[in-house]
Amino acid sequence: MKRSKYYIATIPMKSEEQVIEVKKVLEQIFGWVTLRGRSKNRKTILGGAWRRGAQNDIPWRRAEYIDVYLHWANPNRNNTNGMVRQNMNVSTNPAKGIGQVGLGYYDVEKAKMAFRKQKYQSKRTKLQPGDWGYIAQELIDFVERQGDATHTELHDHYRRITNGSNSFSHCLANLRNADPNRRCRRYLQKQGKRFCSGNYIVKSVN
Repeated sequence: MKRSKYYIATIPMKSEEQVIEVKKVLEQIFGWVTLRGRSKNRKTILGGAWRRGAQNDIPWRRAEYIDVYLHWANPNRNNTNGMVRQNMNVSTNPAKGIGQVGLGYYDVEKAKMAFRKQKYQSKRTKLQPGDWGYIAQELIDFVERQGDATHTELHDHYRRITNGSNSFSHCLANLRNADPNRRCRRYLQKQGKRFCSGNYIVKSVN
């Protein structure tokens, strides 16, 4: 299979713990990386988010295997001499401190996710970049500020707030669901005949 020059490795999806450990180790070598989920049954997994002719990356936690690429902001992408190893000095490598207390990268990631979930469930504070649920909140706020928004405007804003992520189709499909468990209890709906054309507007979950 032909891959881009930013491809690093392919790993099987055996467990979330394994993937995070491998990802963090690869980042010690190459700098920032991004995960792209793959599956033979991507149409079934993606459901309404599947689009014919699109890349349709699978959310990596639901994938059969995962391709690892250099992150779009990784300086290695612009290195004309090829990838440069980004190993940190052993004395400053976070793996040393983590290992000394008998933990792994996954343990640290679990603690971060628990904190993000707790903040998400507490509705007293506005979510900030990096918080769980921030992207959904910001996209809905963006449409509400404008009154409505085209698909292109939403896509462009999504890329701005995610530093160029290519997972917009998954996010949009999620935001079109009137999910009563969403923190802000809002969703996006298309205007126009049978809601198949026109700009997106914000609606409240009943």
